[in-house]
Amino acid sequence: MRRWSTSTLAILLCSTLLFSWSGYGSDEDASSPSARRLALADKLAMQFFTDHPLETATEQALPALLPMFLEKNPDLPDRPTAPPIDDADLQTAVERDLTRLAQTHAPAPDDKTLYARAAAQYPIYRPGDKVVVVYKANPRYTTAYEGVYQGRSGAFLKVGARMIRIADMEDLDNSNVELLKFNPAESERLRQAFVTAEKEKHQLAQADYKQAQRPELTARLLAQARQANEKAGYTLVQNAWLRPEQVMTTAIDTARRLTRRQRQEPCSLSPRNERRQRRPPRPHRRRHQGPLRPGRRHPAHD
Repeated sequence: MRRWSTSTLAILLCSTLLFSWSGYGSDEDASSPSARRLALADKLAMQFFTDHPLETATEQALPALLPMFLEKNPDLPDRPTAPPIDDADLQTAVERDLTRLAQTHAPAPDDKTLYARAAAQYPIYRPGDKVVVVYKANPRYTTAYEGVYQGRSGAFLKVGARMIRIADMEDLDNSNVELLKFNPAESERLRQAFVTAEKEKHQLAQADYKQAQRPELTARLLAQARQANEKAGYTLVQNAWLRPEQVMTTAIDTARRLTRRQRQEPCSLSPRNERRQRRPPRPHRRRHQGPLRPGRRHPAHD
């Protein structure tokens, strides 16, 4: 499973949210309430400067235009009914729902259950347990001795009435597994390592599930947030949620600049084009006129 760091996930999420907000209400989403409201505000402002001087201050134009703007938008309250949902709010909601879904998809393992599995994989013999010890005191044959485990003393295990050398158990098949049962400290260390590894596997499973579900969940919550913001009385303009008077103020200022420019140099500008970032003109390149013949001057010098 692929590892995703917290910082990586945060960057991916923030990039998604910012891209989505900036795209909403633009040319690609001309049917949205925000786009329709903005188009109306632009139209009203342009009509205003057709009949009024450009020197008319925004503070003077706003009282005349704002009531018309609200009247033609019956679904738009004159004052917002709630604070706008911003990127931080949306990110919190996405993470909250992703965590809930991931916990349902891959429930967190119970610590007691994990430790029970670890204990079954790494059993430990305690004094008083009845055990069978296989060892090879004589190179010619193997002995299996059953008795009560009494404990460990240096290089020997005391089982029943016998002291069995640990070295006599080391060269036999599966000896490492059997000797580990008589080593409580090492067995406990392996148990804890098992529990830690299982928890990490669970965390990675949840992280992968979150990453798979993130795009669809983000898009769904983003759409809900857009609808909630617009219903509450906000309009998306240039990646910002504005109140009605702010929308109309922006439209008035844009219409004034555009009308002034149109009167100075008539062109097919529109309020929407005015808000776009204009590309700088390309540098003029002199057309090549070919090599000069001896004794002739280049036309550029005539």
